[in-house]
Amino acid sequence: MLKDLSIIFCERGVIRGQALDRRVLGKPLSHPFLVMKDGEDVVSELHGTWSARCCVNDNQPKLSKKLELSLAVASITGQAPRLSSVFEATFPKSFPVNRMVELQGNRQYKLAARESELVSGEETQEVWQHLTSSARVYDAIRFPYVRYAFGAQDVNCQKTMRALLENAEIDTSVLSLELGEAGWDRAPLFYSAACEV
Repeated sequence: MLKDLSIIFCERGVIRGQALDRRVLGKPLSHPFLVMKDGEDVVSELHGTWSARCCVNDNQPKLSKKLELSLAVASITGQAPRLSSVFEATFPKSFPVNRMVELQGNRQYKLAARESELVSGEETQEVWQHLTSSARVYDAIRFPYVRYAFGAQDVNCQKTMRALLENAEIDTSVLSLELGEAGWDRAPLFYSAACEV
């Protein structure tokens, strides 16, 4: 029986592609995610991430990983929209798309560089259910994923997480990222308009 529930906002550095992130952002790219805890135990985690359009697990094609990093480099020069269209048409199954996943137990929480409590008490389970329902809607959209989401229409885990929190009416103005920001501070209007849950 769940008794002492809370929702925690966490942040960790993205491991893959750190050399590029340090060149572009001066530090590791931030991966914000949510954790529901019962006391000190992690019940569940909610992450924005990416995968090849064809895959839903960790068995990603090597081509998809190369496409994701190529799009990251292209986003620095403003070429991501054009290159994204070419990649999506040429490699439709391997093309990287934005995903939302819920993981049971302590999967990445142990890697968190920092955490902040967002919600606790009686409303926690209801808020978590709203967040996971919204996450399923966002996941179904499968927007093209862009590592450095500097453009208005670019999507990455930072913009997705912020949109998810705002959709649940959680104040994101009090949250900032300590690691590399590449989309968090840009309004995630694409989800707000597309997915009122």
